[in-house]
Amino acid sequence: MDASGRKPPRRFPAWKIRHRGGAAARRCAMKNPVSRMLAVAFLVLAALPPFAAFAAEPILRVEATPRAAMLGEPVRLRVSVLVPNWFAKPPAFPALDLHGAVVRVPPDAAFNLSERIGGEDYVGIARDHYVFPQVPGILTLPGAGLSVTYVENPPAGLRTVRLALPAISVLAYRPDDGALEPFFSASDLEIGERFDPSPDNLTVGDAFRRIITIRAAGTTAMLIPPLSFGAAKGLGVYPSEARLQDVPSGRGEIGAGLRIEEAAYSASEAGEYVLPPVTLRWWNRERGRVEERVLPARRIIVAPAPLHAPSGDDAKVPGWLLAHVREAMLAGAVFGLGVFLFVRRARLRRHLSALMRVAANTGFTRFLLFFLACARGDPRSALHACARWEAPWARRALPAEPARKFRELRAAISACVYGVAAPPLHMRRLLGRFLLAALKLRIAFFAQRWRFWCGRTHLAPLNPRKALPSSSVPPPAD
Repeated sequence: MDASGRKPPRRFPAWKIRHRGGAAARRCAMKNPVSRMLAVAFLVLAALPPFAAFAAEPILRVEATPRAAMLGEPVRLRVSVLVPNWFAKPPAFPALDLHGAVVRVPPDAAFNLSERIGGEDYVGIARDHYVFPQVPGILTLPGAGLSVTYVENPPAGLRTVRLALPAISVLAYRPDDGALEPFFSASDLEIGERFDPSPDNLTVGDAFRRIITIRAAGTTAMLIPPLSFGAAKGLGVYPSEARLQDVPSGRGEIGAGLRIEEAAYSASEAGEYVLPPVTLRWWNRERGRVEERVLPARRIIVAPAPLHAPSGDDAKVPGWLLAHVREAMLAGAVFGLGVFLFVRRARLRRHLSALMRVAANTGFTRFLLFFLACARGDPRSALHACARWEAPWARRALPAEPARKFRELRAAISACVYGVAAPPLHMRRLLGRFLLAALKLRIAFFAQRWRFWCGRTHLAPLNPRKALPSSSVPPPAD
């Protein structure tokens, strides 16, 4: 160290270099073949335009958020595909099916991406899937893949590659230690009920409906457990099938699940009844505990039916019935016919099926299908319908000229259908000519058969009787 306490600078050993002069050095370097090759390579690389350090290839990403979720909690699984330049057609995302989980794709779950990777501009499409675990454990994404078609060298140069989804796992756990059965979790839950009509003034024979609506945030409707309405003595309970609906909160987001339960009650006896309470227990993800929502019990009073005293109007009922005897007889006939059809419905169904099969195989039905296919402008269906229509008589002797025109038009349409020839501008016009040629061929075939049956001669008798000579015929008696 010097007097100020600093370290002296590091000194490197001096090497003695023999100076030969610039011209001599250049002459020696140019005489070396290795030096000449390096110089040429350096000049070539310097003349090339700058290029990326790697070849631009499609990229497939899969992201799961969160990686650990409780049962029923949505896990967003985002599948992103990025390609250089642009897509030639949209990628077909595979349908994800996880064992032990429910997978939902909300509306408008796909969106566009743009990134710059390694000095290259990439465009992409991402799609969100929401996975709801149902079984504790590790959920592993199944091996699947998707095909991507993009433009490799604009403006042409399409390329199709097959990308495999990377392996990704999600941990599913149950936080209640078996306190809930079945386990159901949500961020928030609302439950309400209404009656239609109001059960305040009921008499024997009346009915009303009890409608319960459950709205659970942060889950899907199919995961909300069903409710039990319970039974009350004297009241008949008839539950209906639940209605499920998912309510999105935004573009491609899981909002809330809606479950609507409905049951009909009928009062068969007078008295005082109590509708049992309805309880729903669930796990609150925000508070981390078990909570419950309760619809309180409701007291129902059913009054007896009023007694009907006979009056003077009741004596006029037979006269009213006689005045409307025609309507009564018509109603009775309709009722009897309905009972007969109901009792014989199995046999009638068999007869109707047999008639439908016979009608479907008639020539008129086959020609009608052929005509409808030509009217729609569908050449493939027209060929198939024409083949069924002409099957019974196509192998017989047909008139030459109509058969030739019919086969030419059928060959032209077949070439358009199977890609041998380009389809014409007016396909319906070609199909109309084809239908007209088929009709002419059928009419000419019927005319040929008619001429054959009308113009044929009877065969000669197998054992013709010879005529006797005139000399052997005895003269007539006078």
